[in-house]
Amino acid sequence: LRGMSTSRPRRCRDSSPQNSRHGLLASTGHPRHSFVSSSARDRYLRRFRYIYRDAGVLPTEIFQIEYGDAGLCLDLAGGTREWGSALQPYDTVTATPCEPGRKRDSGQWWHLSNRGTDGKCCSGLKAWNTDQCLIQGKRSAVETSVCNLAGPRHQRFRLDATRGLLFGEQCVSKAADGHLAIGACGGGAAVWRKRRRSRPAEFNALSAAMQRRWLSPIADSDFDPPRVAEL
Repeated sequence: LRGMSTSRPRRCRDSSPQNSRHGLLASTGHPRHSFVSSSARDRYLRRFRYIYRDAGVLPTEIFQIEYGDAGLCLDLAGGTREWGSALQPYDTVTATPCEPGRKRDSGQWWHLSNRGTDGKCCSGLKAWNTDQCLIQGKRSAVETSVCNLAGPRHQRFRLDATRGLLFGEQCVSKAADGHLAIGACGGGAAVWRKRRRSRPAEFNALSAAMQRRWLSPIADSDFDPPRVAEL
């Protein structure tokens, strides 16, 4: 659009649940009581649970994805490059030295995302605090793009305890130059696994009742508490 910038910072600080100025949570990870009460926030999340819970937008845990014992972790390769706008909705991934802790601008933290074929969480992997999910790119390369919460086939990545990072029934391997590709499993390749699992601030800010509903499968018909007559 003429006169308007289409670029956007690498991190999605202004739109993420935990950092939105007018969102559900304050940047500190605590409820913004002056704007939204705990009960109102719970009602909102119950109403839109197919987005926040079932599509993994509000995750229960975040983690690094480590490659074998080499001390390397899955990382967004864009660095400070602008991405995520309408002009640049893609990024690439690589394996870089694992960070000892969470950094504000890190691309090494991931969580489950996108609804599965049953409509529940989750069928993909998303870079935390961004809009980027792993995708199958050209020539079976592993890349990222804006998450599609409906869980399309090209975004269906998962971590398996024995086979590592999978796309369907194929494995993700790392080439000598650091690029990642999808191919047949086997051959003694190192296995990707979760590392440094933790609860994100946005989950910790939920009420105890809502945390239980996020962590334990519950039928939608039983999700809402009994109605109480209002005065």
